[in-house]
Amino acid sequence: MGSIGNFAGLFYLLKHADAGKVSAFLFLAPFFSAISGWLMLGEPIGWNIAVGGLFITLSLFLVNWPAERWKKRRDTVTANS
Repeated sequence: MGSIGNFAGLFYLLKHADAGKVSAFLFLAPFFSAISGWLMLGEPIGWNIAVGGLFITLSLFLVNWPAERWKKRRDTVTANS
């Protein structure tokens, strides 16, 4: 049931946003399925699910970070070296 909701949300976002950015959020489907299982079925959530969700969120943040910011940050670090 959780996967159905995840993919319905994904298809909705694909209609209304940039496909390149939305497709990266497909990596959140297993995490949200685990959360849905916890909410609907009372399945236990361990520390590994929380750490995995944190890593997925961090990677999505890095993927969607604007390229101009990476260049500015790299130039700042290079100038200070």
